[in-house]
Amino acid sequence: MKTMTQKASIMDEDSVSVTEDSETCAPDSPALQVENSGSSINISVNDPSGSGQALDALKDIHSFLVSNTERNISVSFSSTPSCMIAPNPRWQMPSQTTLSSTSGDASSIPPHSKTTGFPSGYFRIRAAGTNHYWGVHCGDVHEDGNGLQLWNLSGKSQAEKFFFVNAKGGLCTRGLPIDVMGSTLVISRLRPPTTPWPNPWSHPLPTFTYSPSDKRISVKFCVDPEIHDQWPRPESAWKEPYKTFLVSARPLSSVKIYPFSDIARWAPNEKLVTWTRHAGHSWAAKEWNCLGIVDEKEVLSPAETDAMRVRWEIEQKQEFEDTMPEDFIIEGSGDCLPVSPTVQVANSGSSIKISIDDPSGSGNALATLKDIQQFLASNIERNVSVFFSSTPANISTKNPDWLMSSPIGFPPASSDMISTPPGYKSSGFPAGYFRIRAAGTNFYWSVHCGDIHEDGNALHLWNWHGRDEPEQTFFVNTKGELSTRGLGIDVMALQTHFNGSNSSSPWPNPWSHSLPTFAYSPSDKTISVKFHADPMISNKWPRPESEWKAPYKTFFVSARPPSVTKIYSFNDISRWAPDGKFISWTHHAGDTWGANQWNGLGVVDEKDVLSSAETDFMRIRWELEQV
Repeated sequence: MKTMTQKASIMDEDSVSVTEDSETCAPDSPALQVENSGSSINISVNDPSGSGQALDALKDIHSFLVSNTERNISVSFSSTPSCMIAPNPRWQMPSQTTLSSTSGDASSIPPHSKTTGFPSGYFRIRAAGTNHYWGVHCGDVHEDGNGLQLWNLSGKSQAEKFFFVNAKGGLCTRGLPIDVMGSTLVISRLRPPTTPWPNPWSHPLPTFTYSPSDKRISVKFCVDPEIHDQWPRPESAWKEPYKTFLVSARPLSSVKIYPFSDIARWAPNEKLVTWTRHAGHSWAAKEWNCLGIVDEKEVLSPAETDAMRVRWEIEQKQEFEDTMPEDFIIEGSGDCLPVSPTVQVANSGSSIKISIDDPSGSGNALATLKDIQQFLASNIERNVSVFFSSTPANISTKNPDWLMSSPIGFPPASSDMISTPPGYKSSGFPAGYFRIRAAGTNFYWSVHCGDIHEDGNALHLWNWHGRDEPEQTFFVNTKGELSTRGLGIDVMALQTHFNGSNSSSPWPNPWSHSLPTFAYSPSDKTISVKFHADPMISNKWPRPESEWKAPYKTFFVSARPPSVTKIYSFNDISRWAPDGKFISWTHHAGDTWGANQWNGLGVVDEKDVLSSAETDFMRIRWELEQV
């Protein structure tokens, strides 16, 4: 099958040239990527059908921005309007961006969150008509793949019974997202992608949506959840709109915790996976504490006698509500943006890209793009009507199964396997598991005391004992984040540590933010770090961007850093966090490494490395050993 793809390039400020090529048709699902890198905002639109509608819309944007007259843009995404009024940038006059809703500040909301119907902050989920709550089996969140069940609520806080929606819209507990294996709800740690992707080991997590009106929790899958030899089944057996699934108490079928052997053929290395020791535990059909996923048609059957089993009560404490975003709903109005924006329209194959420069860093342009994301994240088919001045560009799109991640991307239909997830970037690191060794030594990146069970623990250097040790192995997860033992690597005041927290407001902040980007350079063997929020912890946070943000600053990971490094206490960031009693913070807080200590590991400013006083150039060189 052939399709015509239009290619655009900017010839000069007032013209766009368009040529047509023929090429093999890509899978028929649109794709959009929104990226914010420093002051540059990039939009990539995939138009595999070759209809040219996306390009026509982009040409109107280009025409608007180079026009010599003041013009208005009115963008309507279904019933949610977003209006932008922008005088000609050549006039050096401020522009304004107004979002559709009535109140709030869009900058206080994580950029890749989405509405799920759950409340903000921490909440409990109780089976209607009972005193039985969602909880982690035996309270054990230390291993991957453990199941969820129903249990009574005791007088203790029981943090494993509290849930939250993270900044990416995923349902989580104790810093870990919830996945589904078969009909079992399980906790899932971050994992390296394997091929073909997606698969039962590595895939986009399901979307849980709560309906306050009927008190149901629906589940939308991006990949077949059943684990069996003939995986995957036909899409009609598990995918919307063919099927609708609900979370149910007392399901009519038994539920079990799967052993690792059931998904081992899709996983990279069994020795490096910490799988739950509760594998094989099961709950009988209709058992009081059984929790599982059921087909909606089963609930609607005339034979159904327990309609309450799919109804859930959400309980939230008032003291948590004031510290969290308002249900991850995009709302608010932007302030004036005194900038002179520039635009570039480019095309590579079927990918059309717009780059909009927002040098003020105010985020107003990104706030407008959030409405696009909110629309595309909806679970229903919707139409887009875009009006750029008096020139309409209408796009009708059927919502496919796409991966909501950072950057936003849409995977192909599940029947189409690809080598890596959309938006996946290895950043110079190898695929799969690897160790990181300080050049010229036998010292490896390692988790302090091997303790990954609590948030905020640090990394340091340690000897390798000649065997595969999970706390000394790392990988790049499907979101492009450097990880170990299923947890992302963050930086606090230039000290590497774990991050498993949820979002808080205003966002970003030292507690909740996009993880830094680690990039390995095979040529000079350095690991650079790019921050998306100020990593320093102080009462005057944040500092000016010129002190921590690219391109003003460049940072490298260093062995034997010239300054003392320490593990921060929860008190140091508690003013940005929700409620401390639901946080499992490291008991190693206060442990330190002296300046230039052999096993110290930290992040240093490039200017320190380039200083004429530098005598230890090898401290920023790293060897990668693939496991």
